[in-house]
Amino acid sequence: MKPLKKELDPFDRQRLAKIAKISSICVILLSCLYASLWIINFGIFKRAHCPFEVPNADIKNILSLNVAYEFGSAYVDNYTIFSFAAFYIPHCSVINNGLYMRKRHRDHALKLYKSLLKHFEGIEETLSPFILFLLVRIFSGFFMSFYVLLYAVRVQNAIIPFMSFIEFFVNATLMMIAVLSADHAQRKANQCRLSLYEYRQVNSLMEGKYDRFIEDSKYLKLTAWGVFTIQEPLLLGVVAWIFTYTTVLLQFS
Repeated sequence: MKPLKKELDPFDRQRLAKIAKISSICVILLSCLYASLWIINFGIFKRAHCPFEVPNADIKNILSLNVAYEFGSAYVDNYTIFSFAAFYIPHCSVINNGLYMRKRHRDHALKLYKSLLKHFEGIEETLSPFILFLLVRIFSGFFMSFYVLLYAVRVQNAIIPFMSFIEFFVNATLMMIAVLSADHAQRKANQCRLSLYEYRQVNSLMEGKYDRFIEDSKYLKLTAWGVFTIQEPLLLGVVAWIFTYTTVLLQFS
């Protein structure tokens, strides 16, 4: 990661540092806000998010149970998701900004490319399982909220908890930003790989080395533990799932 950070302009370095700080603050505030909003949601709609029930309990005990659950369980769940998203998205932004197309010396470009390959391999080995968990968690929350909203549309006089709207918006936003940031990072990495071909005319003896860059394209990918590649077509697939999901629910509701 250090070679990529060195490629950043001072302005981009400061801007990304501010984004990282703001993201950390937003993670803490949003996690606390989520738990607080679920408690307010229970107070308004009397629909508990907590799966536990206490027989013959009064409203104070039920409220205390929900407060303990939200800040002890749901808070930890949301904090983990938001924290990893706040790390992964700026991480892709560093790759995107660090590989900004500029004229580089051949040796410097090759060194940067080698470090980039190692960096992508490290991401796949360490972060790829967590990326799969993150996206599955976001997708499941997105479709659960979408089901609630769709059910409210089909049922007359249905009261829609406002948390369903908030979860739908937050999950959709996280999904789009995470996928687009990863897609842009992969595009910049491939542009860096393709830019090395211009040095073939400078030294024809290294032609075989440059030809090997064609095979490296399969390593410059960000995947969710090898299940799928995180690129823009994934969003189109999600839209197709939503259309199919909506059609099936409308037919059988």
